[in-house]
Amino acid sequence: NDATSPCPNGKDRGCVRGYDLMQTPPNATCNTPRIMFIHGGSWWGGSPWNDGYLVHTSKIAEVSGAVILSVDYPLIGAWKYPTSGGYVGNAGGVLEYAMNAWRWLATRGPYGGYC
Repeated sequence: NDATSPCPNGKDRGCVRGYDLMQTPPNATCNTPRIMFIHGGSWWGGSPWNDGYLVHTSKIAEVSGAVILSVDYPLIGAWKYPTSGGYVGNAGGVLEYAMNAWRWLATRGPYGGYC
């Protein structure tokens, strides 16, 4: 992980949660396909920044040529996301977070700019 990672030690412990990761291939435009990646971990662990997901999604971006948004959904007991439900890592909360990320991605292109 690099110095800008919210998980400087590459592990969940000590991570600053809630930082999604957008990876953009060279020469991407607003017409470039987009993929939203939701990491594994059973709501208990994992992040776009660790457990190999950073490498995995960078390879997906390279091979597919798509913009990848890897979401850092709320883990059980890890942090609270300020929404109407005020959830912490449950199925409805993860779905809400993912749907918000999907809507955001639908209106954005490379590097998060509006299209």
